[in-house]
This record gives sequence, C-alpha cells and structure tokens, in this order.
Amino acid sequence: MFRKLLIIGIFAIFIASCEEGIVSECPTDVGDIKLVATFSSIQSELLNKNCALSGCHAGTIPAGGLVLTSGVAYNNIVNKIAYDETMYIKPNDPDNSYLYQRISTNTSSVMPPTGKLPQNMIDTLRVWIENGALNN
Repeated sequence: MFRKLLIIGIFAIFIASCEEGIVSECPTDVGDIKLVATFSSIQSELLNKNCALSGCHAGTIPAGGLVLTSGVAYNNIVNKIAYDETMYIKPNDPDNSYLYQRISTNTSSVMPPTGKLPQNMIDTLRVWIENGALNN
C-alpha cells in the first residue's frame, strides 16, 4: 500500500512540475501527439511529419539543400550555418536559431508552407534549444 501511495505522490509532483514549467521534458499535447523537449521526439513528431517530406526537406532535391530526415537531421542543423552567419539551430539560443525563427514567425514565409505549427509544438522546440539542443 505504501509503495502505491509513493508512486502516486511522485506522479503528482511530476504533473505539478509540468504545469509550472519546471520539468523540461513534460509531454505536450498536439491532438494525439505527445511531444517532449528531446531531439528524438522533435524528429519523430515535428520534423518527420511536417518538414522531412518529399518536395520539402527530403528526397533527391531537398528545399534549400537541407535534409531533415531521421539519421541526418541533427548533424545538418545543430551548430551549422544557415544564412548570413545565422545557425540553423544555435544551442541555448532559440532567438538566434534560423529554424526556430522560420517556424515561429507570423510572416508569409513561415515554415512549413502548409501553415504555422501549433504553438505548443513551437514552444517545445524552443525549450529543446534552450536546454542545449542535445541529441537525445
């Protein structure tokens, strides 16, 4: 009985921490998507479903020469120069990360071209970058 209460207590603390923004890897609901601030989650739920598509950032002629498919995306974006000396992803600095700027902007050049991503998806990407853009 004590063990069950301990587990419930730990779970309640984790949920409260998520709600207060203390835990950086709290699940983010985007419909039926569970996105956390890890690269593996961002790859599978954000990049693979919105960016690494034929005609965009995959295939033989990826847009801007940038491939965002699994297995190569991390090395293609983290600490890599995009344009005007701006990095695609600059660890700990989302405001100076080109990809973050492109998906979070309200201009007509927002990515993906199908429309702005849900805000909680953008926020999760920001947290991942703020936490050092680790390959986790």
